Amino acid sequence: MKRIVAFAVGSYGDCEPFIELGTEMLHRGYKFTIVSFIDHRKRILNRGIDFLPIHGDLKEMTRRLLSESTGAKNSMYGLKDMLEKSPQLYNDFLRGAKCADLIIYMQFGALAYHFAEAFGIPCVRTMVYPFDVTGAYSSMFPQFTDSPIKSKISYIASDIMMNMISVKTANVYRKKLGLGKWNYLRFYKKMHGKRLLTLYQFSDVLAPKDPAWGERVHLTGPWFCQDHAEYQPDPDLEKFLNSGDKPIFVGFGSMVYSKMEILQKILMKAISNVGMRAVFCSFSTKFKSDSNNENFFFADYVPYDYLFDRVCAVVHHGGCGTTHLGLMHGLPTLVLSFGGDQDFWGDQIHRLGAGPPVIRVNHEKVTVSRLEEAFMKIKSGIYNERAFQLGKKIGKESGVVRAADLLEHELL
Repeated sequence: MKRIVAFAVGSYGDCEPFIELGTEMLHRGYKFTIVSFIDHRKRILNRGIDFLPIHGDLKEMTRRLLSESTGAKNSMYGLKDMLEKSPQLYNDFLRGAKCADLIIYMQFGALAYHFAEAFGIPCVRTMVYPFDVTGAYSSMFPQFTDSPIKSKISYIASDIMMNMISVKTANVYRKKLGLGKWNYLRFYKKMHGKRLLTLYQFSDVLAPKDPAWGERVHLTGPWFCQDHAEYQPDPDLEKFLNSGDKPIFVGFGSMVYSKMEILQKILMKAISNVGMRAVFCSFSTKFKSDSNNENFFFADYVPYDYLFDRVCAVVHHGGCGTTHLGLMHGLPTLVLSFGGDQDFWGDQIHRLGAGPPVIRVNHEKVTVSRLEEAFMKIKSGIYNERAFQLGKKIGKESGVVRAADLLEHELL
C-alpha cells in the first residue's frame, strides 16, 4: 500500500486542506501521513490520518509572518530566523520523507523538496495562491496587478526572496543528504529537469490559470469538506440566529493579533451604527464577550459551512479556504487582511464585485467610519448578485476529488 506524506508547516489553513485530501486518499486505499505542528495533531488523528510532529511554535510563526508583520521584509527575516534556530527540523523532515512513496508540500514545507530529490521520491507542490509567473495578476504584490511586466517580475522576486530566507538551511540539509549546493536562482519548480506537478487550491473563477503554466500546473478548486453532520449547534447560538435579521459573520481564523480587542471594538461600533447584528467566531485569538449587547453573539469555533448558511455576509482575514467557502455560499465579503496572500484574495473579491475594498490591518488605519461605509454597501445589497453568481460556479468544483485523481495518476 503506497504512502503519501504531506508537509504542512503552517496554520489551520495550511493543514486543513491536507486533512481533507488525506481523508479522500484513505478512502481510495492509500496510506496518508501529515507532518505538522503538534497543534494540529488531534484533528489529524480524528480523521484516521497518521501524524508526525515537527518542532516549532505555530503561534509565533503566525504572529511574525502575518499578524504583526510590518511588511514582506520583516516577514522574511522572521521566517529566516525561525528556520536557522530550529536544527531539529532536519530530523523531523527526514523521518517523514523516509516512509514516503510520494511527497506533497505547501509553501513553507518546501524544504521537503530536498529530501524528495535525495531519495528519488516523486514530489508535488501545492499552494493556496498563485506562485508561477504571470502578467495577469500579482499574488504577493497586488499593487502590481495593473502592470503585466511588474506582475511577472514580482513572481521572480518572490522566488528569490524565498531562497534568501531558506538557502542557508537548505544547504545544511543538502550537505547531509549528499546533494550539491542550492543558490538564490534555483527554484522549487523542477526536479531532475522535469516540472513538478503543481496543484493550486483555488478556483479559476477567482484567479484564472495562465496558459503559459503548462499541463503540469492544475487549478483544482478549493479543498474543503462540507460534511459536518455530527455538529450539534449551541442552543443559544440557534436562538440568536433565529431572533432577527441575518447577522454578519466575523472571524479571523488562526490570526494571532495583539490589538484584536481594539479591532473588535471598532467592528462592533461600526456594525451597531449601521443597524446590523453579528456573530463573532473565535479560533486562535479569543474575542472578548459582551453579554450586555443583544445584537452580538460570541462563539468558539463553529463549522463554517453550518454558519455561512445562516448569515448575510462575512468579514474575515482573506485566507484562501474561507474566501472560497464564503463566496460558495453566495455571501458578500469584506476582507481585513493581515499579510501574505490575504491582500491578494481581498483585492480579487473587490475586483470581481463581491465585496468592498480590502482593508490591510497592519498598513492602514482601521476606523469606524471606514467600516461603516463598507457595511452600508453590504447592507444595500449591491454585492449580493455577484457573490451569488461566483458561488454557483465555485460550488460545482470538487477540488479534493480532482487533486486525488491527479495524485493517483502521478503515483501510477
